[in-house]
Amino acid sequence: MADRIEIGQELRIKRDFKQMKALVKAHALLHQTNRSFEGGAVIAEWADYDAVFRLLEPIAASNLQNPMSRGMTEIVEAVRELLATHPDGVPQNAIAARLRLTPSSVSRRVGQALSLGYVRNAQERSGASRLFLNPEVLNRSRVFPHPDDIRMALESSTSRVA
Repeated sequence: MADRIEIGQELRIKRDFKQMKALVKAHALLHQTNRSFEGGAVIAEWADYDAVFRLLEPIAASNLQNPMSRGMTEIVEAVRELLATHPDGVPQNAIAARLRLTPSSVSRRVGQALSLGYVRNAQERSGASRLFLNPEVLNRSRVFPHPDDIRMALESSTSRVA
């Protein structure tokens, strides 16, 4: 996890990262009955990072110069979740149903997400949309790596968060 934080980031973010690590350890300890042990130490899982990320990332991102708004975060997270059931791209009506928003509200937010590059539309004709995430832009707007990135890294190796 530490490798995913860029060295050049500001001092405040490095301090936030230390807090993130401490909170991941604390979360693992709180859930130690469901965790593995190694040499008497509790081994944190990606779920520990996921829980802490969802609490700490909005706070840490607010320290950045251009944080993602709550509405934009909702759109991005809805697209992320809906891609599992819409592998050919997420239509705006699915986002509206997921977020329980009017189609016009979703259209406005999606327009902003498209203009900022957080999502991309694979549909070339006007009207319908097939939305996908734009990871390059999203990774620049986050302080910490997304839990899905951590989970993939943990699943592909025997590394642990600590």
